[in-house]
Amino acid sequence: MSNLNVRGFVTASGIDSGSLKDGHSSSVTSKVGGRVDYRAKVDRFNFVVSGTDTSARDYESVPNIKDAVITADTHHEDLSVGFGYDAGTQGFLASVGTSEGLTGTNLRLGGKDVSARAWWFQKGSVIRSEATVNLDLNTKVWGSYTFNSEESSANRTFVNIKEREGFIIEPFTASIANSAVAISHTRDDLTFDAAYDINRNAPFLSVGKRQNDKTALKFGYAFKDEVALFEVAHRPNDDLPAVRAFVKAGAGANGFGKPSGGIILDKFFAL
Repeated sequence: MSNLNVRGFVTASGIDSGSLKDGHSSSVTSKVGGRVDYRAKVDRFNFVVSGTDTSARDYESVPNIKDAVITADTHHEDLSVGFGYDAGTQGFLASVGTSEGLTGTNLRLGGKDVSARAWWFQKGSVIRSEATVNLDLNTKVWGSYTFNSEESSANRTFVNIKEREGFIIEPFTASIANSAVAISHTRDDLTFDAAYDINRNAPFLSVGKRQNDKTALKFGYAFKDEVALFEVAHRPNDDLPAVRAFVKAGAGANGFGKPSGGIILDKFFAL
């Protein structure tokens, strides 16, 4: 049993009223990138091979990402154990966590469902830990902490792994920050998320609304960077790729900055 996930993006930045009005794009910068994730189950092992070229993106401590990562994990009772190799940084990694990782729970503490995982990266002997506590059916709290976080190549490897779940739009990078906390609450069709990057002293806030089974809207604000984001996600059907379109711009005490935007396509193939 195997599948293939292909994602691509195109972005445009530096858009101003002159380029839109006059039709010339001398101040507009366009960038493209993408990734491919191949998953296969062999006996008791789940293999994932990720090839990515997202060097157009700019994350804290990650100037570019252009490499390939292979990981394998297996379940043993309530634990999930994994290992892998990053061809770009030429470093090994290993992980251990609750059986369903960060997407499920096999552990209860204080009457609450808890999921946790820790990664070890050979480069710099970096250790990253994450945990999620489900306070109730609608609310969960998440936190991360990284030891020996100066090694940026390990951060680069983790970003590659994390973006298997979807591209992360800068500067909304709390999920890949070295140390961060977040809380998420869902009420009816609305989801409220608050996050805080401890190292950067950077808070984030977002509100999402599910319009229907195919379309969702999201508004976010990064307080330290003073950037506002509006995003639309649409998944038409299994035959067509899912689409994420976003626009972001500086929005603070000094007014509004030049907007930038992008489109992300995501297609899943069952093999």
